[in-house]
Amino acid sequence: TSPLESAGTDYIFVTTAGGTSSPGTADSFTYDAAPNGIQFTPSAGTTLGGDTVTITGNGLLDTTQVKFGNTPGTVTLGTDGQLTVVSPQYSAGSVPIKVTNESGSSTTVAQFTYDKAPTVTGGSPAAGPLGGGINVIITGTGFADALTSTGVDFNPGTSAAYTIINDNSISATA
Repeated sequence: TSPLESAGTDYIFVTTAGGTSSPGTADSFTYDAAPNGIQFTPSAGTTLGGDTVTITGNGLLDTTQVKFGNTPGTVTLGTDGQLTVVSPQYSAGSVPIKVTNESGSSTTVAQFTYDKAPTVTGGSPAAGPLGGGINVIITGTGFADALTSTGVDFNPGTSAAYTIINDNSISATA
């Protein structure tokens, strides 16, 4: 068992009746610090989870767990300075991201925000010409966050010009 030390690299010495070993690069032991200096992007995702979150900081190489609130995420790639994590499902709201390695856990002040997915309940008019160009009023809930996401599509992958009227209405051009 290694003795309690502060973060950093120490040499391993063995002492016998014949003397003490000489230090060298092959006989060192590194004490890892708890993860620190944690930052992450993006700062928000969907309540459904599955968002790829990039975490940067120090002491990340030997990460044993990343939690969003109290729920573990899935670490998919890691180096000493960067982790890629897939967010778990979580209810709407803001939660801290906590990174843990064998030496301890990070203390993160920033919060990851879980946004509820919007719900579309209708559009008026419900049909228009093939050439597009018609204004459609879309009704539903959770539209206020459309500015920070991918916006409005009438055909996935084809963005439409739009204006958010309020959390329940959007004016878009089909």
